Amino acid sequence: MTPGKLDLPIIWRGCDYAPIIFKWKDPNGNPFPLWGWVPYARSINVDLLPVVTDYNNGIAQISLTRTQTFGLALGVEQWDWLWYREGDNITYPPILSGRVEIKEPVSEIEP
Repeated sequence: MTPGKLDLPIIWRGCDYAPIIFKWKDPNGNPFPLWGWVPYARSINVDLLPVVTDYNNGIAQISLTRTQTFGLALGVEQWDWLWYREGDNITYPPILSGRVEIKEPVSEIEP
């Protein structure tokens, strides 16, 4: 099975990475309940910290705080999204994959 391709928006170092919402659906287009599923979304150097926000309606998200983006290495990363099924103790192959770029903003904020 080939994962769906999804290139993520740029991650700007030292800035908040606003939530990206994923609505998981079954083959009939109905929300896929996520009870018992654990998401993993990362690249070699960046954990995108996925969380399920609505188990009944199949909604998960990734987001990072400015503290979490502050020390990220600049460049382009390959990332993917895996699901682990707790009851079966199975890690399924990537369902999504793509690229995400980490850049440095020019402006600096003095808090």
